[in-house]
Amino acid sequence: MVDFLVDEPVLLLFLVVGIGAGLGAIRVRGIAIGPAAALFVGLAFGALDDRLSELGALSIFRELGLVLFTYTIGLASGPTFFAAVRRGAASTLAAVVGLVAVLGGVTAVTASAFGFTAAERAGLFAGSTTNTPALQAAAEAVTEGDPVVAYSLAYPVAVAAMLVVLTLFLDRRLTLPAAIDPPPPPPRVERLVNWTVTIRTPGLPSLGELRERYPGLGFSRIGHGDAVSVATNAHLPEPGDHLVVVGPPEVVARFCDSVG
Repeated sequence: MVDFLVDEPVLLLFLVVGIGAGLGAIRVRGIAIGPAAALFVGLAFGALDDRLSELGALSIFRELGLVLFTYTIGLASGPTFFAAVRRGAASTLAAVVGLVAVLGGVTAVTASAFGFTAAERAGLFAGSTTNTPALQAAAEAVTEGDPVVAYSLAYPVAVAAMLVVLTLFLDRRLTLPAAIDPPPPPPRVERLVNWTVTIRTPGLPSLGELRERYPGLGFSRIGHGDAVSVATNAHLPEPGDHLVVVGPPEVVARFCDSVG
């Protein structure tokens, strides 16, 4: 079987991913390892035979995985990150930079105490920050050893530590510093209704003026004769027009009583 997997690196890759996905989906008291399970499955296969962990044909998949990982993280977290920067999150970013610097120092001290190699130090730091791009940079920078093992062992510990800390914060057993205190929850969204109103009142002003007259009201479409178009502020509603109105129920009802 090992000889067969050595000759079929793509099958080996998908076998590791498939088994990892299955194990990662197993929940114990609501907690699952998730995608990190693939790291442990990969380590297990690598421990079976050194040839499985040294396949040159898998290098392209490492690059592809990093690209996809970075791209999807950017899609998921990019808007939130830049929105926070626009709101003035300089103090939060400074705190994060400080925490990463402290973690780097702790990693260096720990690695020196246990005599870790440069590759193991780099993997330990990347895994402690759950930073996959840092792992790729470390793999390219080191000339001896492989940081993946240290990364795979540190990654789940870091995730578990974050879960514990967040649980303590949510239970109010720990107090967030004022500089990174979360913003207050947004106000409760008012219920909106969507009515199609037939205009009966002649001589009405433009939709832009009606918006100002009825705060909280919006118009999405207007039908004039057989034509339906997007409602703009410049539209002048006429008797017989059908206007799609969106807003709080009481405002929409008051508008309907006045115009149609």
